[in-house]
Amino acid sequence: MPGIDTIDAAVIGGGPAGALAALGLAQRGWRVTLIERGRADRDRCCGWCLSPRVGPTLDRLGVRGVVDRAAVARTTGVRVRPAPGAGIDLPFESGLGWLTPRRALDSALRGAAHDAGAEIITGARAVVRPGGSDRFRVAVERGGDGFDLRPALIVGADGLGSAVARATRLSRPVPRRRRAYGFSFEVDGQPHPLPIGRVEMLLTAIGYLGVVAHPGGAHAAALVRPAGDGAAVGPGRFLDRVFADHPEARAWLGAGAAARRPIAAGPMPWRAGPPARAGVALVGDAAGYVEPFTGEGMA
Repeated sequence: MPGIDTIDAAVIGGGPAGALAALGLAQRGWRVTLIERGRADRDRCCGWCLSPRVGPTLDRLGVRGVVDRAAVARTTGVRVRPAPGAGIDLPFESGLGWLTPRRALDSALRGAAHDAGAEIITGARAVVRPGGSDRFRVAVERGGDGFDLRPALIVGADGLGSAVARATRLSRPVPRRRRAYGFSFEVDGQPHPLPIGRVEMLLTAIGYLGVVAHPGGAHAAALVRPAGDGAAVGPGRFLDRVFADHPEARAWLGAGAAARRPIAAGPMPWRAGPPARAGVALVGDAAGYVEPFTGEGMA
């Protein structure tokens, strides 16, 4: 483990928001350490989508080629299906988006940040603690080793329910009765019955399921709300509801879809308070998340 103490910025969370924050700061000459709790190849709950409007940001940071190489398909737009046989097409008007598996995208963007000079630490736990004079320090632990960072800036990029937001008093509670969650899973095999690159959004009374095909199969992601009686709805029960409302989805997802092991995340929506205070800034989902429902995804 490195013995760094005083640095310019500590970025906590190594997803796209954290990696691009570390990249941008490193490009400006800052001494940056990014700490990611998961393994370098960790997958995440995500719809994999980046809309075309993120293109100028990718160009400004010099990583459009990185995203191009991580993508398994380009997305063309969204079809919203409120009922079987009915659909509303919402094509992207400013070009093509990207369908990017998170384990590939996150690793590639962290690699770009590293190439720009940021230090990348994966498989480590970062805890924000009071550092005196209304500032904060970061305790980093991995295995049996540990050390403190005293950055001028802490960037919280640790997603929904951000621990950085809570530790720095930038979070607001989410009423339990309104909490939803998301889950995602992959569908292997080809050819797939859906056209490659079009995001299909299947609506139900308790949430929606998005499915998008790519050359190796398809990817599915869902937002699930509590049932009308307030009872929690698990992924299997939710998929049963989707299949009842949209029988065509069985062919899209294949046999045994309800038995697949999903990756879940929550709570949704997540609302931080102000996104920054002296020495702390929140980015990405840590700063707040409202499901866009447009195929824009991580954009």
